Amino acid sequence: MLVDWERKTPGRTESIFRSLQNVQPSQLADRNLFDFTSLKIDETAASRFVNVVNL
Repeated sequence: MLVDWERKTPGRTESIFRSLQNVQPSQLADRNLFDFTSLKIDETAASRFVNVVNL
């Protein structure tokens, strides 16, 4: 599969493996590495979602 990806899109496998090296502990959802229970919603923060209207 990786060989086929590389043939169709050169550099794709390198990009995938490079991205695996840049993982932060919070991205692993490991409760021993990151304190998820203390996370709070910041009600004053700007919305990161866009309202979509069905047409």
